[in-house]
Amino acid sequence: MLARALAPTRIRACAAAARRRIATGMDLKGLPIALSPARTWDEGEAAEFSTVSAAELFGGRKVALFAVPGAFTGVCENSHVPSFAKLAADFKLKGVDEIACVSVNDPYTMKAWANLMDAAGGAGFGGAG
Repeated sequence: MLARALAPTRIRACAAAARRRIATGMDLKGLPIALSPARTWDEGEAAEFSTVSAAELFGGRKVALFAVPGAFTGVCENSHVPSFAKLAADFKLKGVDEIACVSVNDPYTMKAWANLMDAAGGAGFGGAG
């Protein structure tokens, strides 16, 4: 069974999927993703640990989306997030409804990081659903 799971055709398919990129202007509403908004455990429990789909995040809105490798990492904390926060007003002038920062971190870590970053110019933070 393991040999079948690691068959070369599957590995090639996975590798090809990993190389897919998103680009400016792409319609992302159909992506099969689920993000959890940055929140405390209690907030998550109150929301029944609901997630946000790509259709909900991007539907009818212009969103500036950026991803970081991880919360509380030096470059992300000192460069990536602050650069988007610094440009928040410019994004708004261009009709951007939301700036969204996503990471593989859980939503509780993202909540703590968003608080530390002082919500980075109004950016929404989300983690893996």
